[in-house]
Amino acid sequence: MRGYNSIDNLSWDECQTLLCSENSPERLEAIQERLEILAKELKVRDDNTFSSCKTIKDFKDYLTIFPNGAHVVKAKDRIKLLEKQKEEKIFNSANTIADYEDYISKYPYGAFAQEAL
Repeated sequence: MRGYNSIDNLSWDECQTLLCSENSPERLEAIQERLEILAKELKVRDDNTFSSCKTIKDFKDYLTIFPNGAHVVKAKDRIKLLEKQKEEKIFNSANTIADYEDYISKYPYGAFAQEAL
């Protein structure tokens, strides 16, 4: 394979490049097998990264790392939920005019904006 003795350490992109230029059926099969291994490894990393997410930042980082990941919709939903919970917590902990002004400055169109005013 043009400069490669083994495909065991090739990246996804390198395998894709070789698929376009390789003619040997045996080599093509080996490349396909390597791509399948890489796809499984990626899925495991995707799943593990998502399952370790706890905070808004974690979920945003997941979306940056895996923009087409298996859990994109769930991550976006979780961000919305956590942001809503954060907003509610800030509002519920407000006790002074300054607290309510702080809430309004952070959430001018928030769920509790009228009540804060």
